[in-house]
Amino acid sequence: MDKKSILKKYLPTGLLLAAAAAIGITGATVLHNMTLENPIKTPPVDITIEEKLGDNGTKEARFINNGEADAFLRVTYSEGWVYIDEKENKEILKNEAMVLDNEGKETGEKIKVAVPQVDLTNWYKDAATGWYYYKKILPGKRAVPGDTDDQESMRSTPNFTTEVKFNYTDSAGNEIVDAEKYKNAEYQLHFTVEVVQASDEVKVSEDAVQQLFKKDIVLEDAATRTTDDGRILWETESKDGVISKYDATVTWSDITGTGGSNP
Repeated sequence: MDKKSILKKYLPTGLLLAAAAAIGITGATVLHNMTLENPIKTPPVDITIEEKLGDNGTKEARFINNGEADAFLRVTYSEGWVYIDEKENKEILKNEAMVLDNEGKETGEKIKVAVPQVDLTNWYKDAATGWYYYKKILPGKRAVPGDTDDQESMRSTPNFTTEVKFNYTDSAGNEIVDAEKYKNAEYQLHFTVEVVQASDEVKVSEDAVQQLFKKDIVLEDAATRTTDDGRILWETESKDGVISKYDATVTWSDITGTGGSNP
């Protein structure tokens, strides 16, 4: 991957992107949408979501970079339920419900009704904020031009979610309050995605991530080279034992002195 253009500055902007689709899963309707917060003005970063939906709650979702620029990526999500009765009255349901005992009385125990299954293999979760940080640089079309399936796959994250599990009973089989409402309600899963454009220049990328994500980054084992004017650049092609910025693992951490880091 030979990338000759080097980003030398970043500009905050307010671009928003939304996508929505509705499907039926195990008695509930799932509605998802995505909001993209793009702090880069030029060249564009264009992140889209692709999902594969199947039986028994299968919901695979991944993120694809269709823009020109490489990107650092983080994702979070929120959930909700909307129940509409036969008279078209709308009721908002929480994603936590009380468990009933054998006599139909509330036990005081609450469980989450819907639980998205996030594959953490390629993501670092910041438990304090709920953000998930992708552990790779996501290439753009400058690095991987073309729109074949293979090229798009190279500009895509692995699956972020693999399925959504619905819990209308607890592990002992005790039903939740309003179980029938939940089974006939619309479950909404909202993704929010934020990106920082990834420069070849180490210092530029580190400063941009600190400025916009309030995080430090290290590209583990990524090879670098120094230009005649003293700038340090990540290599963009892996060969002869050299690990490029695209193949290196990104270690995320709070800015020094403020917290933890990914394992």
